[in-house]
Amino acid sequence: MALMRAELSFAPLSGIETELLIILAADTQTAKGPDAKPQPTLLTADIAVQAAAAAVLASGEYKAGAKESVLLHAPAGVAAKRLLIVGLGKLGKATVHAVRDAAGTAVRFAKPRGIRELVLALPEIHSESLPPARPASARAAAEGAFIGDFDPDTYRSDRKDQSIQSFTLAVPSGAGRPSSETGSHCRSWQAGQGYGPLSA
Repeated sequence: MALMRAELSFAPLSGIETELLIILAADTQTAKGPDAKPQPTLLTADIAVQAAAAAVLASGEYKAGAKESVLLHAPAGVAAKRLLIVGLGKLGKATVHAVRDAAGTAVRFAKPRGIRELVLALPEIHSESLPPARPASARAAAEGAFIGDFDPDTYRSDRKDQSIQSFTLAVPSGAGRPSSETGSHCRSWQAGQGYGPLSA
């Protein structure tokens, strides 16, 4: 089994060509009471991605609960073949640990469906519990992806290889690409992987 290739991308999300683009979402509802309904919100500022997911978010079927996912095929205005939305739960309670769990959820979703290459967008909307410490989120996402790709039956002669070949972390393009921040992302990404080649 080949090691998963890990990469960083600073390209606009809607223009990334990939088998599966993963967008994180959270419930931003702060009201309480029986009439308070979930308000699922994508944690990205990409307008095209927001438009592609608008209908499913408005339907009320998806609530952005922790690890809750919904798949959209051929999302309009987006270069990715599929769009997978993975929830972090309540935004006010979401942490980098939720990012780790979401990355693992996405990888486990992709493997049995024959999807071998995916891109996860780092969250652009933050809260007190999920501060804009992007390198920390990068490390958490890397850890979740590699844990999710782990297969205890690797050495069985009759097993079918479902491992992910490529996992890319998309860093918000609006933040620019200063060398110091890029270096922090790379170091955090590598620390989260523990192994495997990296390109940025």
